[in-house]
Amino acid sequence: KNDLPTVASLKKFDLQILTKFDIHSLDVILHCMPNLNELIFTFITKISNTPFIDILFNGHIWQQILINHVPYLNKFNIHISVLTDKGLFDLKSILDSFRCFVTQCDGWHMAVTRLQPFERPIKCK
Repeated sequence: KNDLPTVASLKKFDLQILTKFDIHSLDVILHCMPNLNELIFTFITKISNTPFIDILFNGHIWQQILINHVPYLNKFNIHISVLTDKGLFDLKSILDSFRCFVTQCDGWHMAVTRLQPFERPIKCK
């Protein structure tokens, strides 16, 4: 990582991903943006039964990446859409893992604006 270039002047970064994603790649990307103030992360996928989704929904992993690489971050928006059947994810556990930002970091606020499982329409024969 130490031989990667840095973009010290970059203050805002909007990353949108519409395919499979390994959150540890974000670790490398953010290492190159040490003065980032705002991060917007949008992720949309149909794939829901792979380990990378569980990691992506783990707020503790997000916290470690952000603390380690973007110490000046003061705004973090995360938008994740997984088109899946109802009940596949434990939504309470996901939200609880992101509460670490509120309980362990001064000045952080968490707001959930929309959390709704997708339900497939019933087919009539």
